[in-house]
Amino acid sequence: MNLFSKKQCVTLMIMGMRMSSLGIKFIFTVFVTKFLGTEALGVYGLLAALFLTVPGLLSLSMNHSIARDAPVAPKEQTRHDLAFYILYLAGVYLILIPASAFYGMHQGNYSFYLMIAVILFLEHMNNNGYQFCQNLNHSFLSNIMHFIRSALWMIVFMIMAYCNPVYATTQIMVILWLAGSAIAAMMLIYTIRDYLRIHISVLRGFIAKIRTKYQQNKYDFMHGQLFSLSSYAGLAITELCLGTAQTGVYVFFMSIFSALQNLIRTGIHQVTRGDMIISHHHAQHEQFRMQLRDLSKKTCIYSSILALISLPAIYLIVHYVVKDAAISDTMPIFPLILLSFAIMNHAEVYKVAFYCARNDQVLMRQYAMMTGISIALSVPLCVYGGLFGAFVALFISACLYYYAFRRQAKKHGFIYSES
Repeated sequence: MNLFSKKQCVTLMIMGMRMSSLGIKFIFTVFVTKFLGTEALGVYGLLAALFLTVPGLLSLSMNHSIARDAPVAPKEQTRHDLAFYILYLAGVYLILIPASAFYGMHQGNYSFYLMIAVILFLEHMNNNGYQFCQNLNHSFLSNIMHFIRSALWMIVFMIMAYCNPVYATTQIMVILWLAGSAIAAMMLIYTIRDYLRIHISVLRGFIAKIRTKYQQNKYDFMHGQLFSLSSYAGLAITELCLGTAQTGVYVFFMSIFSALQNLIRTGIHQVTRGDMIISHHHAQHEQFRMQLRDLSKKTCIYSSILALISLPAIYLIVHYVVKDAAISDTMPIFPLILLSFAIMNHAEVYKVAFYCARNDQVLMRQYAMMTGISIALSVPLCVYGGLFGAFVALFISACLYYYAFRRQAKKHGFIYSES
Protein backbone atom coordinates (compact mmCIF):
# COMPACT_ATOMS: atom_id res chain seq x y z
CA MET A 1 0.00 0.00 0.00
CA ASN A 2 1.54 3.30 -1.20
CA LEU A 3 0.69 6.06 1.28
CA PHE A 4 1.81 8.73 -1.23
CA SER A 5 -0.20 7.59 -4.26
CA LYS A 6 -2.69 9.90 -5.98
CA LYS A 7 -5.60 8.14 -4.27
CA GLN A 8 -3.98 8.50 -0.85
CA CYS A 9 -3.41 12.22 -1.51
CA VAL A 10 -7.11 12.57 -2.35
CA THR A 11 -7.94 10.69 0.87
CA LEU A 12 -5.79 13.07 2.92
CA MET A 13 -7.37 16.14 1.25
CA ILE A 14 -10.87 14.78 1.91
CA MET A 15 -10.01 14.09 5.55
CA GLY A 16 -8.57 17.61 5.76
CA MET A 17 -11.83 19.09 4.46
CA ARG A 18 -13.85 16.96 6.86
CA MET A 19 -11.65 17.96 9.81
CA SER A 20 -12.07 21.62 8.80
CA SER A 21 -15.86 21.14 8.66
CA LEU A 22 -15.85 19.60 12.14
CA GLY A 23 -13.75 22.45 13.51
CA ILE A 24 -16.03 25.04 11.92
CA LYS A 25 -19.13 23.30 13.33
CA PHE A 26 -17.59 23.35 16.82
CA ILE A 27 -16.79 27.08 16.52
CA PHE A 28 -20.29 27.68 15.10
CA THR A 29 -21.87 25.94 18.11
CA VAL A 30 -19.92 28.16 20.52
CA PHE A 31 -20.71 31.26 18.41
CA VAL A 32 -24.47 30.61 18.27
CA THR A 33 -24.57 29.95 22.02
CA LYS A 34 -22.74 33.22 22.74
CA PHE A 35 -24.42 35.57 20.23
CA LEU A 36 -27.89 34.04 19.69
CA GLY A 37 -28.45 32.03 22.87
CA THR A 38 -29.20 28.42 23.70
CA GLU A 39 -32.70 28.61 22.19
CA ALA A 40 -31.25 29.33 18.74
CA LEU A 41 -28.74 26.51 19.25
CA GLY A 42 -31.64 24.20 20.10
CA VAL A 43 -33.40 25.21 16.87
CA TYR A 44 -30.21 24.49 14.90
CA GLY A 45 -29.84 21.07 16.58
CA LEU A 46 -33.45 20.11 15.87
CA LEU A 47 -33.19 21.20 12.23
CA ALA A 48 -29.91 19.29 11.77
CA ALA A 49 -31.56 16.14 13.17
CA LEU A 50 -34.61 16.67 10.95
CA PHE A 51 -32.50 17.05 7.78
CA LEU A 52 -30.56 13.92 8.67
CA THR A 53 -33.35 11.51 9.62
CA VAL A 54 -36.36 12.40 7.42
CA PRO A 55 -34.64 11.77 4.03
CA GLY A 56 -33.68 8.28 5.20
CA LEU A 57 -37.34 7.47 5.87
CA LEU A 58 -38.73 9.06 2.71
CA SER A 59 -36.25 7.58 0.24
CA LEU A 60 -37.26 3.95 0.98
CA SER A 61 -33.58 3.12 0.25
CA MET A 62 -34.16 3.59 -3.49
CA ASN A 63 -31.26 6.06 -3.53
CA HIS A 64 -28.93 3.41 -2.07
CA SER A 65 -29.69 0.88 -4.78
CA ILE A 66 -29.25 3.49 -7.55
CA ALA A 67 -25.91 4.67 -6.11
CA ARG A 68 -24.67 1.11 -5.60
CA ASP A 69 -25.63 0.00 -9.12
CA ALA A 70 -24.29 3.16 -10.83
CA PRO A 71 -20.66 1.96 -11.27
CA VAL A 72 -21.69 -1.23 -13.06
CA ALA A 73 -25.18 -0.70 -14.52
CA PRO A 74 -25.68 0.47 -18.13
CA LYS A 75 -25.93 4.27 -18.18
CA GLU A 76 -29.40 4.16 -19.73
CA GLN A 77 -30.64 1.97 -16.87
CA THR A 78 -29.18 4.37 -14.30
CA ARG A 79 -30.84 7.29 -16.09
CA HIS A 80 -34.18 5.46 -16.04
CA ASP A 81 -33.89 4.57 -12.32
CA LEU A 82 -32.79 8.11 -11.45
CA ALA A 83 -35.69 9.61 -13.42
CA PHE A 84 -38.14 7.40 -11.52
CA TYR A 85 -36.62 8.38 -8.16
CA ILE A 86 -36.62 12.11 -9.04
CA LEU A 87 -40.31 11.96 -10.00
CA TYR A 88 -41.06 10.05 -6.78
CA LEU A 89 -39.29 12.73 -4.69
CA ALA A 90 -41.02 15.51 -6.65
CA GLY A 91 -44.40 13.97 -5.73
CA VAL A 92 -43.42 13.67 -2.04
CA TYR A 93 -42.15 17.24 -1.74
CA LEU A 94 -45.02 18.72 -3.77
CA ILE A 95 -47.09 17.61 -0.78
CA LEU A 96 -44.59 18.40 2.02
CA ILE A 97 -43.54 21.90 0.94
CA PRO A 98 -47.09 23.39 0.61
CA ALA A 99 -48.10 21.59 3.83
CA SER A 100 -45.15 23.18 5.64
CA ALA A 101 -46.02 26.60 4.22
CA PHE A 102 -49.66 26.19 5.30
CA TYR A 103 -48.53 25.23 8.82
CA GLY A 104 -46.25 28.29 8.83
CA MET A 105 -49.19 30.54 7.95
CA HIS A 106 -51.10 29.05 10.88
CA GLN A 107 -48.10 29.73 13.15
CA GLY A 108 -47.65 33.26 11.81
CA ASN A 109 -44.20 32.56 10.33
CA TYR A 110 -44.87 31.47 6.75
CA SER A 111 -41.43 32.19 5.28
CA PHE A 112 -39.50 30.37 8.04
CA TYR A 113 -41.40 27.08 7.68
CA LEU A 114 -41.32 27.31 3.90
CA MET A 115 -37.53 27.70 3.98
CA ILE A 116 -37.20 24.70 6.30
CA ALA A 117 -39.19 22.54 3.86
CA VAL A 118 -37.07 23.71 0.91
CA ILE A 119 -33.83 23.06 2.81
CA LEU A 120 -35.14 19.58 3.69
CA PHE A 121 -35.70 18.91 -0.02
CA LEU A 122 -32.27 20.27 -1.00
CA GLU A 123 -30.49 18.35 1.77
CA HIS A 124 -32.32 15.20 0.73
CA MET A 125 -31.11 15.72 -2.83
CA ASN A 126 -27.57 16.59 -1.71
CA ASN A 127 -27.26 13.59 0.63
CA ASN A 128 -28.43 11.21 -2.09
CA GLY A 129 -26.18 12.90 -4.66
CA TYR A 130 -23.20 12.60 -2.34
CA GLN A 131 -23.52 8.79 -2.28
CA PHE A 132 -24.07 8.68 -6.04
CA CYS A 133 -20.97 10.78 -6.77
CA GLN A 134 -18.84 8.82 -4.29
CA ASN A 135 -19.57 5.52 -6.00
CA LEU A 136 -18.78 7.07 -9.39
CA ASN A 137 -15.35 8.05 -7.99
CA HIS A 138 -16.13 11.79 -7.77
CA SER A 139 -15.03 11.71 -4.12
CA PHE A 140 -13.13 15.01 -4.05
CA LEU A 141 -15.85 17.00 -5.82
CA SER A 142 -18.61 15.48 -3.68
CA ASN A 143 -16.74 16.52 -0.54
CA ILE A 144 -16.32 20.07 -1.84
CA MET A 145 -20.11 20.20 -2.23
CA HIS A 146 -20.46 18.76 1.28
CA PHE A 147 -18.14 21.47 2.66
CA ILE A 148 -20.21 24.22 1.03
CA ARG A 149 -23.51 23.00 2.49
CA SER A 150 -22.18 22.01 5.91
CA ALA A 151 -19.48 24.58 6.74
CA LEU A 152 -19.04 27.45 4.26
CA TRP A 153 -22.43 29.01 4.98
CA MET A 154 -21.57 28.89 8.70
CA ILE A 155 -18.41 30.91 8.09
CA VAL A 156 -20.40 33.54 6.15
CA PHE A 157 -23.04 33.70 8.91
CA MET A 158 -20.48 34.12 11.71
CA ILE A 159 -18.67 36.91 9.83
CA MET A 160 -21.93 38.75 9.09
CA ALA A 161 -23.29 38.36 12.63
CA TYR A 162 -20.00 39.40 14.22
CA CYS A 163 -19.58 42.49 12.01
CA ASN A 164 -23.22 43.55 12.35
CA PRO A 165 -25.31 42.13 15.26
CA VAL A 166 -28.52 42.82 13.32
CA TYR A 167 -27.72 39.68 11.29
CA ALA A 168 -27.40 37.52 14.44
CA THR A 169 -30.85 35.95 14.09
CA THR A 170 -32.22 32.46 13.49
CA GLN A 171 -33.95 33.74 10.34
CA ILE A 172 -30.64 34.85 8.75
CA MET A 173 -29.02 31.57 9.84
CA VAL A 174 -31.72 29.60 8.00
CA ILE A 175 -31.47 31.83 4.91
CA LEU A 176 -27.72 31.21 4.63
CA TRP A 177 -28.25 27.48 5.28
CA LEU A 178 -30.70 27.54 2.36
CA ALA A 179 -28.15 29.35 0.19
CA GLY A 180 -25.40 26.82 0.98
CA SER A 181 -27.70 23.89 0.21
CA ALA A 182 -28.88 25.52 -3.04
CA ILE A 183 -25.31 26.15 -4.29
CA ALA A 184 -24.33 22.55 -3.50
CA ALA A 185 -27.48 21.29 -5.26
CA MET A 186 -26.67 23.28 -8.41
CA MET A 187 -23.14 21.88 -8.41
CA LEU A 188 -24.58 18.38 -7.99
CA ILE A 189 -26.96 18.83 -10.94
CA TYR A 190 -24.07 20.00 -13.11
CA THR A 191 -21.85 17.09 -11.98
CA ILE A 192 -24.41 14.38 -12.78
CA ARG A 193 -26.04 16.19 -15.73
CA ASP A 194 -25.23 13.30 -18.09
CA TYR A 195 -27.45 11.01 -15.97
CA LEU A 196 -30.42 13.37 -15.81
CA ARG A 197 -32.92 12.27 -18.45
CA ILE A 198 -36.60 12.33 -17.56
CA HIS A 199 -38.45 9.52 -19.37
CA ILE A 200 -42.23 9.77 -19.58
CA SER A 201 -42.28 5.97 -19.67
CA VAL A 202 -41.38 5.84 -15.96
CA LEU A 203 -44.86 7.16 -15.13
CA ARG A 204 -46.49 3.96 -16.33
CA GLY A 205 -47.49 1.84 -13.33
CA PHE A 206 -45.87 4.41 -11.01
CA ILE A 207 -47.48 3.26 -7.74
CA ALA A 208 -46.85 -0.40 -8.52
CA LYS A 209 -43.20 0.45 -9.24
CA ILE A 210 -42.85 2.13 -5.83
CA ARG A 211 -44.11 -1.05 -4.15
CA THR A 212 -41.72 -3.13 -6.25
CA LYS A 213 -38.78 -0.85 -5.44
CA TYR A 214 -39.55 -1.08 -1.73
CA GLN A 215 -39.69 -4.88 -1.90
CA GLN A 216 -36.32 -4.89 -3.67
CA ASN A 217 -34.76 -2.57 -1.08
CA LYS A 218 -36.60 -3.54 2.11
CA TYR A 219 -33.57 -5.16 3.75
CA ASP A 220 -31.44 -2.11 3.05
CA PHE A 221 -34.23 0.15 4.34
CA MET A 222 -34.61 -1.88 7.56
CA HIS A 223 -30.82 -1.95 7.98
CA GLY A 224 -30.77 1.86 7.70
CA GLN A 225 -33.48 2.26 10.34
CA LEU A 226 -31.72 -0.21 12.67
CA PHE A 227 -28.48 1.73 12.17
CA SER A 228 -30.25 4.94 13.24
CA LEU A 229 -31.78 3.15 16.24
CA SER A 230 -28.41 1.75 17.33
CA SER A 231 -26.85 5.21 16.95
CA TYR A 232 -29.37 6.91 19.24
CA ALA A 233 -30.15 4.03 21.64
CA GLY A 234 -27.12 4.74 23.86
CA LEU A 235 -28.08 8.42 24.11
CA ALA A 236 -31.69 7.61 25.05
CA ILE A 237 -30.65 5.01 27.64
CA THR A 238 -28.11 7.40 29.20
CA GLU A 239 -30.78 10.11 29.45
CA LEU A 240 -33.28 7.74 31.07
CA CYS A 241 -30.81 6.14 33.50
CA LEU A 242 -28.47 9.01 34.39
CA GLY A 243 -30.29 12.29 33.72
CA THR A 244 -29.60 15.31 31.55
CA ALA A 245 -26.34 16.46 33.18
CA GLN A 246 -24.59 13.11 32.72
CA THR A 247 -26.07 12.82 29.23
CA GLY A 248 -24.34 16.08 28.32
CA VAL A 249 -20.98 14.52 29.21
CA TYR A 250 -21.90 11.39 27.22
CA VAL A 251 -22.80 13.56 24.20
CA PHE A 252 -19.46 15.41 24.45
CA PHE A 253 -17.39 12.22 24.19
CA MET A 254 -19.71 10.50 21.69
CA SER A 255 -19.53 13.59 19.46
CA ILE A 256 -15.76 13.08 19.32
CA PHE A 257 -16.27 9.34 18.66
CA SER A 258 -18.75 10.06 15.84
CA ALA A 259 -16.61 12.80 14.31
CA LEU A 260 -13.53 10.56 14.15
CA GLN A 261 -15.57 7.67 12.78
CA ASN A 262 -17.03 9.98 10.14
CA LEU A 263 -13.52 10.91 8.99
CA ILE A 264 -12.68 7.25 8.41
CA ARG A 265 -15.97 6.56 6.64
CA THR A 266 -15.76 9.50 4.25
CA GLY A 267 -12.01 9.66 3.73
CA ILE A 268 -11.30 5.93 3.38
CA HIS A 269 -14.32 3.61 3.24
CA GLN A 270 -16.49 5.57 0.80
CA VAL A 271 -13.57 6.35 -1.49
CA THR A 272 -12.97 2.60 -1.95
CA ARG A 273 -16.57 1.48 -2.47
CA GLY A 274 -16.84 2.22 -6.20
CA ASP A 275 -13.88 0.01 -7.15
CA MET A 276 -15.03 -2.81 -4.86
CA ILE A 277 -18.53 -2.74 -6.36
CA ILE A 278 -17.02 -3.13 -9.84
CA SER A 279 -14.75 -6.01 -8.72
CA HIS A 280 -17.59 -7.95 -7.13
CA HIS A 281 -19.93 -7.32 -10.07
CA HIS A 282 -17.39 -8.81 -12.50
CA ALA A 283 -16.76 -11.78 -10.15
CA GLN A 284 -13.14 -10.72 -9.61
CA HIS A 285 -13.12 -12.37 -6.20
CA GLU A 286 -9.35 -12.30 -5.72
CA GLN A 287 -9.26 -8.60 -6.58
CA PHE A 288 -12.17 -7.98 -4.22
CA ARG A 289 -10.37 -9.72 -1.34
CA MET A 290 -7.17 -7.74 -2.05
CA GLN A 291 -9.14 -4.48 -2.01
CA LEU A 292 -10.76 -5.48 1.26
CA ARG A 293 -7.39 -6.35 2.80
CA ASP A 294 -5.95 -3.03 1.61
CA LEU A 295 -8.95 -1.20 3.05
CA SER A 296 -8.41 -2.97 6.38
CA LYS A 297 -4.73 -1.89 6.45
CA LYS A 298 -5.57 1.72 5.65
CA THR A 299 -8.32 1.74 8.28
CA CYS A 300 -5.84 0.42 10.87
CA ILE A 301 -3.20 3.04 10.00
CA TYR A 302 -5.51 6.07 9.88
CA SER A 303 -7.53 4.99 12.94
CA SER A 304 -4.31 4.68 14.94
CA ILE A 305 -3.07 8.10 13.74
CA LEU A 306 -6.38 9.80 14.61
CA ALA A 307 -6.51 8.12 18.03
CA LEU A 308 -2.91 9.12 18.86
CA ILE A 309 -3.59 12.73 17.83
CA SER A 310 -6.94 12.89 19.60
CA LEU A 311 -5.76 11.64 22.99
CA PRO A 312 -3.48 14.59 23.87
CA ALA A 313 -5.56 17.10 21.85
CA ILE A 314 -8.82 16.37 23.67
CA TYR A 315 -6.97 16.28 27.02
CA LEU A 316 -5.68 19.83 26.39
CA ILE A 317 -9.09 21.06 25.16
CA VAL A 318 -10.89 19.61 28.20
CA HIS A 319 -8.44 20.97 30.77
CA TYR A 320 -7.66 24.37 29.23
CA VAL A 321 -10.69 25.32 27.10
CA VAL A 322 -13.80 23.43 28.26
CA LYS A 323 -12.87 23.41 31.97
CA ASP A 324 -15.89 21.33 32.98
CA ALA A 325 -15.45 19.23 36.13
CA ALA A 326 -17.79 16.41 35.03
CA ILE A 327 -16.02 16.05 31.68
CA SER A 328 -12.58 16.19 33.33
CA ASP A 329 -13.61 13.45 35.77
CA THR A 330 -14.59 11.22 32.82
CA MET A 331 -11.31 11.71 30.90
CA PRO A 332 -9.66 8.53 32.35
CA ILE A 333 -12.00 6.38 30.25
CA PHE A 334 -11.29 8.34 27.03
CA PRO A 335 -8.57 5.84 25.90
CA LEU A 336 -11.22 3.08 26.06
CA ILE A 337 -13.51 5.22 23.87
CA LEU A 338 -10.69 5.59 21.32
CA LEU A 339 -10.07 1.84 21.40
CA SER A 340 -13.80 1.29 20.76
CA PHE A 341 -13.51 3.71 17.84
CA ALA A 342 -10.64 1.70 16.29
CA ILE A 343 -12.43 -1.65 16.73
CA MET A 344 -15.70 -0.28 15.32
CA ASN A 345 -13.87 1.03 12.25
CA HIS A 346 -12.45 -2.44 11.57
CA ALA A 347 -15.94 -3.92 11.86
CA GLU A 348 -17.22 -1.39 9.33
CA VAL A 349 -14.60 -2.57 6.83
CA TYR A 350 -16.62 -5.79 6.55
CA LYS A 351 -19.84 -3.78 6.40
CA VAL A 352 -18.39 -2.11 3.27
CA ALA A 353 -17.73 -5.56 1.80
CA PHE A 354 -21.34 -6.68 2.30
CA TYR A 355 -22.61 -3.38 0.91
CA CYS A 356 -20.49 -3.79 -2.23
CA ALA A 357 -21.60 -7.43 -2.54
CA ARG A 358 -25.27 -6.29 -2.34
CA ASN A 359 -25.91 -8.55 0.63
CA ASP A 360 -28.32 -6.31 2.52
CA GLN A 361 -29.96 -9.25 4.28
CA VAL A 362 -26.75 -10.01 6.20
CA LEU A 363 -26.38 -6.32 7.13
CA MET A 364 -29.97 -6.17 8.36
CA ARG A 365 -29.60 -9.33 10.48
CA GLN A 366 -26.27 -8.18 11.95
CA TYR A 367 -27.64 -4.77 12.91
CA ALA A 368 -30.80 -6.28 14.39
CA MET A 369 -28.72 -8.61 16.54
CA MET A 370 -26.16 -5.96 17.54
CA THR A 371 -28.80 -3.33 18.35
CA GLY A 372 -30.51 -5.79 20.71
CA ILE A 373 -27.19 -6.74 22.35
CA SER A 374 -26.14 -3.09 22.68
CA ILE A 375 -29.40 -2.15 24.43
CA ALA A 376 -29.22 -5.24 26.67
CA LEU A 377 -25.68 -4.28 27.73
CA SER A 378 -26.25 -0.54 28.10
CA VAL A 379 -29.20 -0.67 30.50
CA PRO A 380 -27.60 -2.66 33.39
CA LEU A 381 -24.13 -1.14 32.88
CA CYS A 382 -25.59 2.39 32.95
CA VAL A 383 -27.69 1.65 36.02
CA TYR A 384 -24.86 0.06 38.01
CA GLY A 385 -21.80 1.65 36.42
CA GLY A 386 -23.02 5.15 35.61
CA LEU A 387 -21.29 6.99 32.80
CA PHE A 388 -18.27 4.68 32.92
CA GLY A 389 -20.66 1.75 32.50
CA ALA A 390 -22.14 3.36 29.38
CA PHE A 391 -18.69 3.54 27.74
CA VAL A 392 -17.81 -0.01 28.84
CA ALA A 393 -21.03 -1.09 27.07
CA LEU A 394 -19.80 0.76 23.97
CA PHE A 395 -16.47 -1.10 24.08
CA ILE A 396 -18.05 -4.55 24.55
CA SER A 397 -20.55 -3.81 21.76
CA ALA A 398 -17.70 -2.79 19.43
CA CYS A 399 -15.83 -6.04 20.14
CA LEU A 400 -18.94 -8.16 19.53
CA TYR A 401 -19.75 -6.10 16.43
CA TYR A 402 -16.27 -6.78 15.03
CA TYR A 403 -16.42 -10.50 15.84
CA ALA A 404 -19.87 -10.94 14.27
CA PHE A 405 -19.02 -9.11 11.05
CA ARG A 406 -15.61 -10.78 10.64
CA ARG A 407 -17.20 -14.20 11.16
CA GLN A 408 -19.77 -13.45 8.45
CA ALA A 409 -17.04 -12.12 6.13
CA LYS A 410 -15.10 -15.38 6.53
CA LYS A 411 -18.25 -17.39 5.93
CA HIS A 412 -18.86 -15.56 2.65
CA GLY A 413 -15.27 -15.92 1.45
CA PHE A 414 -14.31 -12.23 1.73
CA ILE A 415 -11.21 -12.97 3.82
CA TYR A 416 -8.16 -15.05 2.84
CA SER A 417 -8.26 -18.44 4.56
CA GLU A 418 -4.84 -17.89 6.06
CA SER A 419 -5.78 -14.56 7.67
